[in-house]
Amino acid sequence: MKTICITGKHNIDEMSRLNAEDGVGGIVDERVGKRIHLIDISDDELTLDKQRIMINQIQLDENFSLKIVLLREINNKLNGYKTQDIKRTLYDTANFIKLVDLVELIVASNLYCCYCKKETLLLYKNVRDKSQWTLDRIDNSIGHTKLNVVISCLKCNLRRGVINYKKFVFTKELDVVKSI
Repeated sequence: MKTICITGKHNIDEMSRLNAEDGVGGIVDERVGKRIHLIDISDDELTLDKQRIMINQIQLDENFSLKIVLLREINNKLNGYKTQDIKRTLYDTANFIKLVDLVELIVASNLYCCYCKKETLLLYKNVRDKSQWTLDRIDNSIGHTKLNVVISCLKCNLRRGVINYKKFVFTKELDVVKSI
């Protein structure tokens, strides 16, 4: 009998999702692919309007119940971008985007993706949520600096890859009209 070994977080999550949909494989852990520290937060606290209020409160340095959670999430993502830049030898200590600048950028975006104009989320329960916010570099040969990043959803960020920024924006803004 042959054994198939499935590795990689994305593959395992996808197989778990498919098995759950098909009713195959017995009990599926509902926390697979979930951000465990956010599971206990009610969906009412994670609405887009509440997230907009929260990011504005952070910019104004006000206190609220999820401030520590939100700041931790933003800092974790920022540290991930720093690590990414270091690995690719793009890290520039003097110009790397700072938390204050990032919060300002998020507030200015009003939590909309700069490409598809759809809403993005600061806090999300699913690890691979396509609507989560990301920092997309305008010029991929430069690191994550204040002048080189835009707020985008994960879906657009992954779809763009290394495509030229202006060309990608053009294709996103293009309305294709088919006539019969």
